[in-house]
Amino acid sequence: MGPRPTRRGDLAEHLSIAARTVDDQVQSRLYRLGHDAIRPGHLALLLNLDRSGGRGADLARQAGMTKQSMGELVRDLEAHDYVERRPDPRDGRARLVQPTGRGLMLIAHARQAVGEVEADAVRRLGPKRFAELRRALIVLAESEATPDPPSSAVTVRR
Repeated sequence: MGPRPTRRGDLAEHLSIAARTVDDQVQSRLYRLGHDAIRPGHLALLLNLDRSGGRGADLARQAGMTKQSMGELVRDLEAHDYVERRPDPRDGRARLVQPTGRGLMLIAHARQAVGEVEADAVRRLGPKRFAELRRALIVLAESEATPDPPSSAVTVRR
């Protein structure tokens, strides 16, 4: 059984718990398939990677993370023989991150696991509620934070 919301139960807490629960379910499936070195963060790279590979900076942007964080993921997955870095044939200065044969299998397993977790959510919520949830999450994710100061903020003028 996963973590339960506190009495506070605000939106951020519920979203965080739901995201951890989904990550745990996907990771559990991958673990059962022999991918015991995979952490949820690895999926940010793997689910944005295809057979042809990609540049680290592009993969970082797609995953919404820094180049440094992506570099850590790449090094970790490289150490477990899931990806390798090769020279980019279009730009000799750049390097491509490409999945190995083992990495391609992991990507297929990860996509399957994500699909299974989503299918389970559809069964639990029903197709209509699941579709509404997905649309609502997309709207929330695309919303920009407005930099309104809190009402208790004091403006200091010099």
